[in-house]
Amino acid sequence: MRLADLRLRVVFCLSLVAPALVSNGFSAGTVQETFEKEIPLTAEGRFELHNVTGSVRIAGWDKPSVRIHAVKSAANAHDLAAIQIMTKSKPDRLVLETKLPKKGAKQWEESNSLSVEYEIQVPAECHLEGIHTVNGDIAVAGVSGKMVVSTVNGRITAKDLASDSTLKSINGDLEARPERLTSMKTMSLATINGQITIVLPAKPDARIQASTLTGAISSGELKAASSHGAGQKLGQQLGFGGTQIKAKTLNGNIRVERKSS
Repeated sequence: MRLADLRLRVVFCLSLVAPALVSNGFSAGTVQETFEKEIPLTAEGRFELHNVTGSVRIAGWDKPSVRIHAVKSAANAHDLAAIQIMTKSKPDRLVLETKLPKKGAKQWEESNSLSVEYEIQVPAECHLEGIHTVNGDIAVAGVSGKMVVSTVNGRITAKDLASDSTLKSINGDLEARPERLTSMKTMSLATINGQITIVLPAKPDARIQASTLTGAISSGELKAASSHGAGQKLGQQLGFGGTQIKAKTLNGNIRVERKSS
């Protein structure tokens, strides 16, 4: 075989392989490592997570344990080895934490050069005592216990809520979809730069207080919000009252609606 023909075949093969690598999520200059672990936790135990950069997805399941699937990413193997995933557990409490070396941790946090993405399954009735990431979206579904969820830069979506809940972001949208309000005393959503969406059960018993500094409040069949400067306020009782719902954003809109019955 002539050398020119060999080179042509090599180029042709590479042209087939390269798109496959891209479609499977590989990127030049990034190395990854997977972390897998399952840890016992009582059905109504407390779970806590502290992450730095990376998305977090949490779903409830019917087992008395927490299943952790994490993907660590970095620019090189040396940086990847610097990422630690630490766990502290008791039968009724589990703390999961992403740890970076103290030296250079602030620089990595600001540059997003290291990240850990989590997919976690927890007992459906457990309490999410503090779920936090600095840079990344958080999604929670199928968990009926109390929860406190926060991020600095990212979106928070929480579905199937049934107990006291707090969602906070600095730069990001918030969305809450409670399954029921009968066991929920309070629900609080606050962001500085972002939209807030609340979808209530078809026949809710709640008191709503919502406000924006710059933005509109859309309340569907609820009464119209009053304007104050560039923002709006809404205060209303639904049904017999009950759950106290507070929603506040400085720069963004708020939408409150009910599920169709």
